[in-house]
Amino acid sequence: MIKGVKVLGRSGKNGRVTHFEYKKHEGWWLTEKFEKATKQDFDNYIKECVAFGKELEENKQRIAAQRTAMTPEERERQDEADRVIFERWQDEANTNAILDGIKVDDEDPDFNPFRKNND
Repeated sequence: MIKGVKVLGRSGKNGRVTHFEYKKHEGWWLTEKFEKATKQDFDNYIKECVAFGKELEENKQRIAAQRTAMTPEERERQDEADRVIFERWQDEANTNAILDGIKVDDEDPDFNPFRKNND
């Protein structure tokens, strides 16, 4: 075991995915990859996480600037497109979970943070 790597758990069929923490970053790797990983692999993972975080922050700022420049009608159309995309993603995720034999009892299968409130 590499110093500083903490196994948080295993999931999937036969524990095929390992959830771990290294230098305050959490990750999920296939157990086969995790068991063969070297310290350099974990350090590279941290570099990728930091780079990805910077990229996400840049994208957030770009999207915020775009939304600010939109008219209310354009924002409404964009929000509707986001809802449709999320529902497609959700359907695919639910299908994959069913195919993997995963059933989560306390989760709302129709959860959609983009859904309009029709109350």
